[in-house]
Amino acid sequence: MDEEDAPVTIDADEDGVVGAVTAQMSERTSFIVLDQITSATAMLFPAQRIAAEAHRRGIRILVDGAHAPAQLADPVGGLQSDWWVGNFHKFPCAPRGTALLVIPPEGGQDGQDLWPLIDSWGFADPFPERFDEQGTQDLCGPIAAPESLRDIERLWGWDVVRRYMSDLADYAERRVSEAASEVGGEDCSSPVRIPSPAMRLVKLPHGNRTPQELDALCPVFRDRILNELHAEVAVTQFDGELYLRLTAHAYVTVDAIDRFAEQSIPTIVGWLRG
Repeated sequence: MDEEDAPVTIDADEDGVVGAVTAQMSERTSFIVLDQITSATAMLFPAQRIAAEAHRRGIRILVDGAHAPAQLADPVGGLQSDWWVGNFHKFPCAPRGTALLVIPPEGGQDGQDLWPLIDSWGFADPFPERFDEQGTQDLCGPIAAPESLRDIERLWGWDVVRRYMSDLADYAERRVSEAASEVGGEDCSSPVRIPSPAMRLVKLPHGNRTPQELDALCPVFRDRILNELHAEVAVTQFDGELYLRLTAHAYVTVDAIDRFAEQSIPTIVGWLRG
């Protein structure tokens, strides 16, 4: 089976993303995996438009919504995909490893062609029951996930939290990029035109490091920022550029962002220069 990537640029708008993905579709295309929100670039892809076009062409599509649950109010509504998967240990605050598999009604599938990777109790049951008892599977995550969603709704309300996250992400991007630009001596603003609601990029000056060097640098810097600066951010590289990926949630404050911009950014830029 041959695999092909769709070359989506980081500054693409919705039409650009749709055009890049559909340009790779052909009579040989049988299956598509599409990010709903990209991890490295924090872009919100027009998944509904792409899934609809895939179905029009008879191509099956899996939408990877790892970052979508709770960040988006309704990540599955109107989605004509065959399958959708999303993680609940991110924005919904459930235990790590908690995820959800959905067969969107608009996709026209019933899930009866899906089977667990491990044969266990309930193997002969229909979907979704055949996935319920997977040997020694830890069920704490699926049990806790609804409670975490209800707790945040009870404490603040998800609509309020989503508005707060989006506003705070806008502020974080502006505040941190201004600090990085001032210290780094170059424009560090994000080139992303279709950002996800609660995630933002800030570019970092990195000299003339190659993409391979940046790939190796990302986990090292992520750990240094966590262990030495006591801040948790993702460090990513895309198309030869290095980025901080900032994420907002209900527990993140303006004061924390200001401290990160004022105290941590000069240190991070200094590491890159050293």
